[in-house]
Amino acid sequence: MRNAIQMTELGLRERKKIRTKRIIGRVTLELVMKKDFDSVRIEDICETAEISRATFFRYFDSKEAAYVSGLHEGRKESIIEAVRRRPAKEGPLEAAQNGFIDSSADWREYRDLILLDASIRAASPAVAARANSEFLAWEIGIASAVEARIAAGPSKEVTARVISAAVMSAVRIVTERWVASGARGTPIPLYRRVFATVNDLVCR
Repeated sequence: MRNAIQMTELGLRERKKIRTKRIIGRVTLELVMKKDFDSVRIEDICETAEISRATFFRYFDSKEAAYVSGLHEGRKESIIEAVRRRPAKEGPLEAAQNGFIDSSADWREYRDLILLDASIRAASPAVAARANSEFLAWEIGIASAVEARIAAGPSKEVTARVISAAVMSAVRIVTERWVASGARGTPIPLYRRVFATVNDLVCR
């Protein structure tokens, strides 16, 4: 809902840019899912998305960037919204953690994508680098979502970023271990264990 409201507040030109970028990312991901990553060419992406090479490079500087964008499209926004929806009584750390747990209820829907992405990142340093850049965007987004739960003060923004960084580090650990186990069941118990470790460290 928040995404829809934000889109209506933008001008027509900006909405078209956002839609075009999303289409390129989605097409790239779909092609990678059908073929293997190395077999997908920028020409294939342009042909499927019905755009020119010039248009492609207006939005992305590489196939890797388009793939990562397509992979994360909507997921980051969904989790940020889940964090914002947490009860007001929850502190920033608890809300951020529970937002990820809430969003993991649909793990079956993204399991195959997570496994595919893990194999691609392991084989492609360029994709891994792009993924790390995207995680920074996640960190900033989560920080923005929890900042309102932090008392006003000169360190409010820094506190939000530290909390977000701690949660995102835990999320990466959970993802790595879940993938290593074959992602055969819900990652929620693993989230709870890793988050509990973070909480123990914070409370020391």
